[in-house]
Amino acid sequence: MVDFLLRYQNEIMFGCGIVNLMLAFFIIVIKFHSVRKQLALLKIELSVAVLAIGVSLTFHFDGDPSVLGFWVVRISNFCVFVALLTSLMFVGDYNVALFMESGKFERLPKRLLMGYVGPIAGISMVVINQFTGIYYTFDENNTYQRGPLFFVAFLFPFITIVNLFSFAMSHRKLINKSLVMSLALFSTLPIVAGIIQLFVYGYPLIEFASWLASVTLFWFALSDQNDEMSKAANTDLYTGLVNTYGYIHEADLIIKYHNITNYTAFYFDIVRMSYVNNKYGKHGGDEAIRRYANKLSENLEKDEILGRLGGNFFVALIKKTNVEKFIELLADCPIELEYHGKTETIHLKAVAGAYEVTKKTHSLNGGQLISYTATALAYAKNTVHKPIVYLDDQLQREFDHIREIEEKAVKGLRKKQFEPFYQPKIDTNGNILCGAEALARWRYDGKLVPPCEFIPVMEKKGSICDLDFYILEQVCQDIKDWLERGIEPVPVSVNFSRKNLGNPILAEAISKVVEKYEIPKKYIQIEVTETIDEFPMSYLIGVVDALQRYGMTVAIDDFGTGSSSIRLLKDVKFDVMKIDKSFVDYTNEKDKALLGDIIAMAKNRDISVIAEGVEDAGQVESLKTMECYAIQGYIFDKPLEKKEFERRLANKQYKPL
Repeated sequence: MVDFLLRYQNEIMFGCGIVNLMLAFFIIVIKFHSVRKQLALLKIELSVAVLAIGVSLTFHFDGDPSVLGFWVVRISNFCVFVALLTSLMFVGDYNVALFMESGKFERLPKRLLMGYVGPIAGISMVVINQFTGIYYTFDENNTYQRGPLFFVAFLFPFITIVNLFSFAMSHRKLINKSLVMSLALFSTLPIVAGIIQLFVYGYPLIEFASWLASVTLFWFALSDQNDEMSKAANTDLYTGLVNTYGYIHEADLIIKYHNITNYTAFYFDIVRMSYVNNKYGKHGGDEAIRRYANKLSENLEKDEILGRLGGNFFVALIKKTNVEKFIELLADCPIELEYHGKTETIHLKAVAGAYEVTKKTHSLNGGQLISYTATALAYAKNTVHKPIVYLDDQLQREFDHIREIEEKAVKGLRKKQFEPFYQPKIDTNGNILCGAEALARWRYDGKLVPPCEFIPVMEKKGSICDLDFYILEQVCQDIKDWLERGIEPVPVSVNFSRKNLGNPILAEAISKVVEKYEIPKKYIQIEVTETIDEFPMSYLIGVVDALQRYGMTVAIDDFGTGSSSIRLLKDVKFDVMKIDKSFVDYTNEKDKALLGDIIAMAKNRDISVIAEGVEDAGQVESLKTMECYAIQGYIFDKPLEKKEFERRLANKQYKPL
């Protein structure tokens, strides 16, 4: 085997050079994560290709006294010495790229620039050799001979390697496996081969060692590229923290290899980031997020995870022994920002959902940790308004119940389990039925589900919009049925949740449903709630105006319960005002006077008034003295099924109280 290698070393080295050229082609074709690293690797492979092919030609024409041999051995030897130095210079480029990618340097450090001095000086000496023969010469037979200072040629590569090692050691925290591999390959192999080369003549040991290092570096860089792509897919590029996929992956590893019951999971949201963005600008806000992430990361212990899911949302998996300290940081995390040339300290706070993993739930996965803590965060932000909420068994049962209600309600809509109940409205001037409100009722397994159980859930999840249109359809069908049977209907009001205000064609959609059943629009009244916290006032004004243009009357429901009641009365042209039960149940003369003022204001704006939740005769008489004659309440009737309400339609007269 050794004899074969020695006999065909020229051909082998030429083949090695061709391999390097092929690798260079692949480097051009492959899309690398780092362009700087890709170019450095390309230059390494090309220089080593020149080195290998050059030494092959040198050995092949060595001793050939022809003119061709004369020029080939001189040019190829020159290329070999230069290529050896340039390959090391490009290894420096590769390491520079690795150091710069760490993000710790804004410009190239001077010590890394010194890495180019050795190769450049060495190349200069090779040029000088062409006139002096200090490294090598050729005798009269055109045979290669070592020069008196041949060993000096090794000094410049050695200086280059030492400089890179020195810089790497002074920045040990930045060293990664890529740096270790590149430094090890192009120092250990060529240097060992070079030392042997000093005592051995006629074998391309340095060249083969350099080729082996370049090929190994290529495959390692390719593997490293795949690792970087995988890391990029699992990393938030701005903060360097893991993203959703990275968090799930790392959490699953902790679950697999550690005792997950020793951990508490967090999902948190930085509050008042809009203030930071407004004051410091988008760049300042982004920088605040980055520094916040760094601050939290500095306080992590080994085997703890911190991730950013996007925007102001973060997740963490913290050891229970460190939870108290972590919560303190969530409550107040000071960071510094530059503002108008000065350094300011701002204190970022977060609201969080937390979940303590127990023995009962140790079999969960990373995705479930996000789900549980996200549920707790939503409860903390939207329901109890606390800085942190733990998802315990009781709260989990509540959420499971809500989820079950939502799933069953959506199926119930498809199966038409919902129906309108009609609560009569009475004109107390003659105790005559003058209208009704359609209230959604859910008949599940033969029983009526209380509205307080499904209405809030459907409002929160958004399926309330589908329920509103479903009830409107049912009411239109019933009115059409009564008209066809000769039963004179009364105007029926249908509730539409504030969630519907986000529908830009809401009024048109409502009008189309009524027109589909070919019933007079005077029989349909649309009730919208006073609360407009989810959408601007302009949305409500637009919907009311559009409904009135389509020929329908609009009522404001629960008037007086919101914070914008007076503004609503001023800016929105409702046809009917429904006074909330809380005003009807007044307990003193001041509250009674307020009720009277509300009724008077409505009448002054030509708005009809109806009082809901009336339960006793004294309230009826008091409302009549305030000129509020339309009443809705249990004193006259509870909500009625269709057949019961039909009997009321047949006899609209109520007995005197």
